[in-house]
This record gives sequence, structure tokens and C-alpha cells, in this order.
Amino acid sequence: MKRIYGGLSVTFGILSIFVQSNVTAALDGKTVSNFSVNLEYKHDNLSNHFVSVVQARLLADNIQQAEFNYQDYDFWSNQCTVLENAQKFSEALAACEKAIALKPKRQNTDLWESRSNILLQLGKYAEAVASNNQILKKQPKNSFALTQRCEALYALGNYEEAISSCESALLVNGNWRNITPALTWYNRSLALRKVKRLESALTSLERAVNANPNYSLALAEQCGVLIDLQRNEQALIACDLALQTNGDWGKAKSAIAWNNKALALTKLGKIQEAIAAYEQALLVSPSDVVSLVNQGVLLQTVGQYEKALISFNRTTELNPTYSKALMHRCETLNRLQQFSEALASCDRALKNDDTWGDTPVAILWNHRSSALLGLQKYSEALFGAERALSLKEDYAEAWNNKGVSLWNLGNYKEAIAATKRATEINPRYVQGWFNYGRVLSSVKEYRNAVTAYSQALKGNLTEVDSSTLASIWANQGVALWHLHSFNLALASTNEAIKINPKSFEGWYNKGIVLLELGKYNQALQAYRKAEQLSPQNPYVWTGIGMALAGQGEYKEALKAFDEALNINPGYTVAQQQRQKILSQL
Repeated sequence: MKRIYGGLSVTFGILSIFVQSNVTAALDGKTVSNFSVNLEYKHDNLSNHFVSVVQARLLADNIQQAEFNYQDYDFWSNQCTVLENAQKFSEALAACEKAIALKPKRQNTDLWESRSNILLQLGKYAEAVASNNQILKKQPKNSFALTQRCEALYALGNYEEAISSCESALLVNGNWRNITPALTWYNRSLALRKVKRLESALTSLERAVNANPNYSLALAEQCGVLIDLQRNEQALIACDLALQTNGDWGKAKSAIAWNNKALALTKLGKIQEAIAAYEQALLVSPSDVVSLVNQGVLLQTVGQYEKALISFNRTTELNPTYSKALMHRCETLNRLQQFSEALASCDRALKNDDTWGDTPVAILWNHRSSALLGLQKYSEALFGAERALSLKEDYAEAWNNKGVSLWNLGNYKEAIAATKRATEINPRYVQGWFNYGRVLSSVKEYRNAVTAYSQALKGNLTEVDSSTLASIWANQGVALWHLHSFNLALASTNEAIKINPKSFEGWYNKGIVLLELGKYNQALQAYRKAEQLSPQNPYVWTGIGMALAGQGEYKEALKAFDEALNINPGYTVAQQQRQKILSQL
């Protein structure tokens, strides 16, 4: 304990008060102005709470003593209110409890109300419930305490109790302190939504808006409930009204309305508009990782993988252990064929915080399997797919990955069974039908393969990009070629090129079909296009040689075959075709 006068610092314990005054005061016979007092104090009942540098201003006409009366109930009560209003909640709590401890038997409802609100703001929900219960013992019709109690119970996950407390607040309709019934109707709606009483939640929100027409937060929540009810057009209207009103957002920001609007637009299939809405949300709250992840997922959906990666990278910078973001990042990197980075991202997701939301961990294992397939680590990829299936047996994508793994391991019978199972679970699964057809083609079941490719083209084509769609047509062309349906095969390869003019498979397979039809000049043109896309491909150069030979350009054909053999000296077809020409010269 120390006292220093003139300075002026007074220390008593751990609770520090800083008091300033602009009045002139007489201290120890001296006249001073603009004096300050630093006071530290510890009370036995406040051993777990303390205030550091509590700021206040004492207005007095004449201060005759340097000793500060730290047992002054009115001072601590005033500090409780002042600091609560200043949102210095930790300091305010200590001041409130100091005042209550000085006069515990006093009818000090205001202090308890402040204490309850402060505890709520500090996230001490169980203590907030107990504090409000203390008020309600003395004032059962205190609507403020019942509303605060409702909010605390909601935060604790006690939704039915929360609903009951809010309804009691509205029923007794007394002592609202500095809140209105609009907040109570809003809090009630939150709890009702959690217990899936959506129509009641919607009604509650309508009452909140009626009580406070500028209640933008309630309108934004109304938008969210309407989405839950699959009334997405109405949801958009509510979100737009919230943004246009731009009034009372409570503790939230307008980002909540932009996020809900984006979700409604997504449900309506308006993906580009939804992406733009998430962009608006991020302008308001740039560090909102949920908005970043949701926007990234939509960018993936429309094939903008580079932009999606930017969203996921930003998310993982803000929260390096956000597993859901790391998983989606893994998926995007797979799409970009950056398989090593994808695998690393999936592995980080497995090791981190398990923040999955509604996303099952099986999806992560399957994305990991996809990365391993890209790295040609087929046994490990098979393990990943089977791990995913152990967590989610009816997971079509995991059956597909299992089938592709088995196919590359040479286990064709099981590969056929696995890819077929994927299509049984999801009959519109494009990639499943495509891979089923590819496996069937590899065992020369071309007729069944054509059927599989046709089913792929009848599936949900929005789930695949143009490159994959072109590949399906190109592979169907090859199967039809094997069945000697050359005109149909040519039509398939043309469709592949129409969808993706840079489809190597499309141009190469078109060359094969045209050779069979004896259209050597057209075949040569197709092979030249394929060569531009894959210059060091011995199969392409062999095709070029065969097309040239068909036109009687034997010297040029020999050059093409030589080019093929320079790339792959052991390529038998090129050797045979070269020897055939030499024998004719």
C-alpha cells in the first residue's frame, strides 16, 4: 500500500481506479488543479474479478481530501453503468459486483440487470442465466430479465427453455429497461428455428418487424427461415428489404443479409448472382471465412477453379486449421491437376480442427483418393475410396474412385462392379457412367460401353466441365468404331470437338474414323490438329503417316513414321507401317 500526494498516486491493492478532475482542490494545505488519483483495491468477495484503469470523471465543487472512499456504493454503482455503456464489460462486471457486495440486501435491480447483460456480452451464458434468475426472484414480471435469460439459454443450446422464457417476457410485458419487445420476438424466432418450428419462427419475426420496422437483422433472419421453408423467391424479397432498410442490425452487419441472399440465389440456380452476393458480403466482412468458402464452392461449380482457389487460399490464411476449407481446396487443386498440392491440403484437413459443418469426413477421404489417382498411386487411392465407403456406404463418388483404382490395378471384374454400383446409387451420375463405359471398353464389351456412354450423356451434365463432356463423346466414338458404326463414330467425334475444340481425344479419334472411311485428306487434317495439342505423341505421328500413305505421299509418310519411332523406338505399329511402305517403293 502506498500514498504519494502532489503527484498524486494512491495504491491499495489490485483494483485500479483512475480519477480526474478539472476543479481546483485544496490538498494538505496546497491548492492544485487537474489532479489524478490511482487507486488499487482488493475486496474479499471480488477475488476473481478486477478492473485495470477504470476511467471516470468526478464532478465536485470542492474536494477537501485525497483519500478516496472505496466503500462508496454510489460510486461503484455509477461505474457499473458508465462502463457497461462504454462496452468495457470486464471492468464493468467488477464494478457491478463491488457495488452489489457493498449492499447485498438492497433492492438493487438495476445493478443486477447490468450484471446480467454484461455476463451475456462476455459469453458467460450459464452465469447470465443465474443472474437473471436472481432478478426474477424479486421481480417475476421483469421482461428485460426474461429476454436476457432467453438469449443466454439459446446460446447454451437449451432451445425449448429459451422459447418459454421469451414467451414469458412477452406475456408479462413489464420493465423492458432499454430494450423493446422486438428483440424478444427476434430471440424467440432463433430458438424456434433451431427446433424446426419454422412457421412459428416466421410469425415471430413478422411480429419483431411490426414492432421495429427498421429491424434489418430480423428481416435478414426472415430471409433465412424462408430459405429453410424452400420459399426462395420470398426469401430474396426479405433479404433485399433488409438491405434497403439498412437500419437496426443489432450486433451483426449487413453481411448476414448478403449471405442469405446468396444462399437463396444458389437454391434458385442463379449461381453467378449468388457469387456476386457473396462478394458484397465480403466487402462488408472481408474476414468472414464462411462467405469465402461458400463463394469458392460456387466458383468451383461454374468451373472457375483458379478463382475458387483464391477464395480457399484466403480462407486458410485467416484460419489455417479450417478443415472444411482445406478439403474444398484439395478438391479444387485436383480439378487443376495439381495433385501433390491437393494431397497435402487433404492431409492438413485430416490433421486439423474437424470444422466440417454439414460435410461428412467421407468426402475428404474421397478427394484424397482422387489426388492419389492423379499421382498414379492406385493402391493408396483404393484405400482412400474404401475408407470413404466405410463412413458412407451409399457414396457414389467413392464407388467410382474405387472402380477407377481397381481398373488401373488390372482388376477389371471388380472395377466393373464398383463403377456399376456408383451408377445404381446415382443413376444421373455422369462421371460414374463414363468410367463404367471406359472399363467396359477396356475388356472389349463395346456395345455395353456405348450404352454406358449414352447414359452418361443423359445424366446431370451441369456436374461436369466441357473437357469431361467432350471426352465422353470421344470415347463413345471409339467404341462405335470398334463396332464398325463408322458414321455414328464420326458424329460422336465431331460432337466432342464442337464442345471442346482443344479436345485431343476428339481430333485423334476423328482421324482414326476418317482413315477407316478412306477420307485420307480429312484424316490428315484431324491428325495435324491432334499433333498441335500433343506434339510428342508417337500415335499421332503414326496416324499422320498412314493418312499421307493413303494419299500416296510415301516419302512424307516415311518421315512421319520416323518421327514416331524417334519418340518411341519400340512402337510396333509405326515399325510395321514403315516397313509396309518401304516394301512398296
